[in-house]
Amino acid sequence: MRFFTNNSYICRFDWNYDQKLYKNFDIKMEKVRCLIIGGGPAGYTAAIYASRANLAPVLYEGFEPGGQLTTTTEVENFPGYPEGVNGPQMMDDIRRQALRFGADIRAGVVTKVELSGRPFKVVVNDSDEIEAEAIIIATGATAKYLGLPSEAKFRGMGVSACATCDGFFYRRKDVAVVGAGDTACEEATYLASICNKVHMIIRKDYMRASKVMQARVENTPNIEVHYLCNTQEILGDENGVTGVRLIHADGHTEEIAIDGFFLGIGHSPQTKLFAGQLELNEEGYIVTQGASSKTSVEGVFAAGDVKDPHYRQGIVAAGSGAIAAMDCERFLVSQQ
Repeated sequence: MRFFTNNSYICRFDWNYDQKLYKNFDIKMEKVRCLIIGGGPAGYTAAIYASRANLAPVLYEGFEPGGQLTTTTEVENFPGYPEGVNGPQMMDDIRRQALRFGADIRAGVVTKVELSGRPFKVVVNDSDEIEAEAIIIATGATAKYLGLPSEAKFRGMGVSACATCDGFFYRRKDVAVVGAGDTACEEATYLASICNKVHMIIRKDYMRASKVMQARVENTPNIEVHYLCNTQEILGDENGVTGVRLIHADGHTEEIAIDGFFLGIGHSPQTKLFAGQLELNEEGYIVTQGASSKTSVEGVFAAGDVKDPHYRQGIVAAGSGAIAAMDCERFLVSQQ
């Protein structure tokens, strides 16, 4: 096997012993200054700032272009949209703004990274190779779901994984929250402040939440806790969720009328690619230095939900994308 290289390509020649001839395979090798991995509000905003700083960013959108907000029907708490906006439309607006300033936004999934030395080595779609002087990671986090077909059917039509995002639409209505930890308790108490009644569905006979959060739930009169229950089915029609069917530990079922069904069982940060190369916390989120976006590897920055287990809001992710781009710019300037 022989290798011939130039600035753009590595050309690999394999000897075919049967046909006694060389076969040529081209593996694309591209060099970029700033590579952004992920296309949600953090990634797109990082692309806006990096483009305006003349970093010529290349952004790969991954499996879910636009991020979790593309599964949200109506967004009312993002600045600049006084009448509210459809989630996919908002993400398209931010994406087009990045394109306007020259960001190179591409379809594709980063499948391998090597962060042991600069330039960093990245593989896209298991084939294309990139060398990057700096990387901004904005791969986000995915909400954990129960896996019910009805849950997927009514997602965005009454099923939500973010009470802060969508609770407003259920004012003075009845809703349910699944989960037993601090996240579920936070969701339930927030919803209780605006909803008529909140049903907490807990599969065991106790909560996993901290004592403080348990006390908040117990002291909130319009929260009813259903212990030793699992969600068997989410009920609804063409207009959305109308109820939930619970199955109790003794086998009997119960149907409760609700308008909204909220998941409070946690999120999974999309950090599998970076395990063993970047410092992660116990939950798998990327650890950054103080208020910056700097990770444990110099020249690698993180933005959005991939580093944020607390807030998980589009506006917060967008802001952290701006921070990451500015940190990236300062780093690249320091290397000149």
